[in-house]
Amino acid sequence: MIAWYNARLVDARRNPGRHTPDVVAEWRTARDQVVDDLNRLETTDPDETVQIALTYAARLKELQAT
Repeated sequence: MIAWYNARLVDARRNPGRHTPDVVAEWRTARDQVVDDLNRLETTDPDETVQIALTYAARLKELQAT
């Protein structure tokens, strides 16, 4: 997920005006949330770990479909 968002942010920097500022801001916020969740995995219990994994698997599938 981090790589997916980073690729979009790199594209936005290389092609200014191609994406709206709101979309770019959403990507940054979402990427930051992924990083936070990844860090949280170090201290979560197994049930929460599974929930985080399922959430991101679904999100990645959704993003790849767009």
